[in-house]
Amino acid sequence: MAIAALEEQAEAAVDEAAIPVHLDPQLAPRRRDATYRFRLLTPAQQATYMLREMPAGLRGAPAIDWASVPTKAAIYLFFGRGLQDPCRWQLLLGAGVLGTDGLEPATIVVAVACAKGVPVALQAQFGEQAARTVAASQWAAFGADRAHMETHYAEVSHYSSLCNHLRDYGARLTPDQRKDLADYFLPEMPSRFVDRYVPTRAVHLARQQRRKAKTDVLTPIVHILVALIERRKAAALRLLTRYREVRAQIEAGTCAAPVTFEYDDVVADVNRDTAPSGRRALDRTAGPSPLHRVDTGSLDGRPRSSRLLAIPHR
Repeated sequence: MAIAALEEQAEAAVDEAAIPVHLDPQLAPRRRDATYRFRLLTPAQQATYMLREMPAGLRGAPAIDWASVPTKAAIYLFFGRGLQDPCRWQLLLGAGVLGTDGLEPATIVVAVACAKGVPVALQAQFGEQAARTVAASQWAAFGADRAHMETHYAEVSHYSSLCNHLRDYGARLTPDQRKDLADYFLPEMPSRFVDRYVPTRAVHLARQQRRKAKTDVLTPIVHILVALIERRKAAALRLLTRYREVRAQIEAGTCAAPVTFEYDDVVADVNRDTAPSGRRALDRTAGPSPLHRVDTGSLDGRPRSSRLLAIPHR
């Protein structure tokens, strides 16, 4: 009985990971169709597809949860521009390690998207062999370009983080396993490379200045914007209150339906005639507010583009 139960569980697991023929990306006529089919697969089925398509050496990587590889990262590596990436399988192993370590899918996608730029830059500077092995002197020459380090700070920092996870993963493997997977590890970045060569403080300061420049535009008028929002909100609440009053009258039978009521209000606005450098002021404009001329829902669910709101008989 116990053996039969285990066999049933194994068959159920196989069925869950099996890819239906009509959803098999490999049978799709176009790459766009293959991508669409891959998105429809469950994480277990996506892992089955990746295991089927990856090299045999990488398929034997132990303790990797391939179902944790984000769909976006897998699509890039199997159907997108990653098909032409010389470090395609190294990036896939990195994504698998990050997913197995419990990182969020969005974090993995960003890490892969940024880290892929470092091997490309290394190959451009030192040749194609840099996709596999980079000497310490080459890393030093690569880091000596301060302008490149500052411009590509995100790529270098994410690559360093990815190498740290791969280093920890490699430490858990046996010598034979590390030898079998040697071709699927990214060139290991030296420890403290980011601290030594990347101007982290300058990058953070530049980012802070860019954010400050964006917020400084609103600083002189923030009090006016807050007051404007509060007054517009109060006007909207008054309209809603009036609408509910009329609706309550209809439901109570004190008012015959259909009912059409007109609601006028005074809403504050920004004085648009002032100079851009001058202080903006609130302008109280009498008459029906443009806020109430937008599409307004009625009790029958049909929108009405008018400030005259008709409440029909239900």
